[in-house]
Formats: sequence, structure tokens, C-alpha cells
Amino acid sequence: PAGERGPAAPPPAPADTPHREEGEIRLGPAAFDAGTGLLLRLGGLTLRQGPRLDVFRAPTDNDLGASWVNEPRAGEEWRRIGLHRVRHRTDAVELDDGALTVRTRVAPAGTDLGLRADYRWSAAGDGLRLEVGVTPEGDWPCPLPRLGVLLGLPEEFSHATWFGGGPHEAYPDTREASLLSRHAMTVDEMQTPYVRPQENGARADVRWAELRDSAGAGLRVAADGAPVWFTARRWT
Repeated sequence: PAGERGPAAPPPAPADTPHREEGEIRLGPAAFDAGTGLLLRLGGLTLRQGPRLDVFRAPTDNDLGASWVNEPRAGEEWRRIGLHRVRHRTDAVELDDGALTVRTRVAPAGTDLGLRADYRWSAAGDGLRLEVGVTPEGDWPCPLPRLGVLLGLPEEFSHATWFGGGPHEAYPDTREASLLSRHAMTVDEMQTPYVRPQENGARADVRWAELRDSAGAGLRVAADGAPVWFTARRWT
């Protein structure tokens, strides 16, 4: 009959190659900021903070040393060179070879120290693949307190599941007590409330990790090759 419509056309499939659309860059199920290259959305999930290089952590009492120890103190050195206030600068956002490459410089203000961080994104089925390459610049006087990737999710994603070491935290001096298996707990349960605040909550040898809300929606991150360390907490 006149005016009768046929079945609705299926939505377009996600593009496997990056392209610019309405001030954003679209790749697979994701949308990126066209100016900074930061990941904004993945599927229906809006991120609080797209993945970016993370090089600092709060110093522990071991990092700060003691007044009677006449040795360099890592925590003081980190703050002296400004690692607690690094700036992230985007130098280039490139679309080529079916991938999105974001070239950045991460550095403390007022020094010649820096880290060149390149993020290369490509489509991987219904997800994304990320490769991060880091090159130091300058004469660094101390090791970095951390070298990782920080991702900010909505606070509702408070249920963690992972395959790797657990169920409790593990560090180089405690990982022998870490059992390789599938573990699950809330983000709050992943913290260790030491009497004197310390670095805590890391899980070793993680192959994949998921963070979900109470309805089951969430995000899954899988290591490509070597396992990774995984930490989820309600603060940076």
C-alpha cells in the first residue's frame, strides 16, 4: 500500500580506517578529539579521561627516606624535577595506513627533560588496539616512579574482574603469594588500607581485566603479548 515502509536499514558498520566526522575522528567503535587525539567514546561509553601516559605516583615513606640516611631520596628528586606536574602536549594527529597515530610530548615545566609518547590506534573487531611507544629526552637523574597508561572511567564502573595474579595485591617482594587465576571484587575491595599510606592495590601478571557497572555494562582491556600490572582505584 502507498506510504508503507520496508524494514529499516541496518546502521552503518564501524569504519576500520580513521576518518574525520563532525569535528571528531572516528575509528571502529570509537570517537577521538580531532585536536588532541584523546579517546572520547568507545561504543556507548563516554570516558572521563582518555588513555594517556602516566609517570607519577604518590611517594611512599621509602621513597622519601629518613633524615639520618645520607643518600639521594627518590621522592624529593621526583618533585624537584617536577614529575608531579607534567604537561601533555599534542604535536601531531596523523591518519595513515588504516591507523590513527597521536604524537605527544610529556614533560615537567621549565626543564629540558621530556618523554616522547606516540599512541597508535587501529580497529580490532568491535574494539580497538593501542600501541604506546615512549622515548626519553634529556639526562634523567633518576628512574621514573611509574611508566604506564592512565584511563578514567565513570564511577559506576566499580566491579572488577581479571585473569592474572590475585586475589590480593602483589609487588616484586610479595608476588610469590599471588595466585594466577580468574578473580573478581569491587574496586573498593582492591585497596589495602595501610596504617601509613603506601602504594597499594596492584595486581601482577594480568592477561585481561574488566570494569563493569551493576547492570553489567563496561570495558574490557586485554594485554597483547606480555602480561601487565593492573590497578583500579577511585583516585589518580
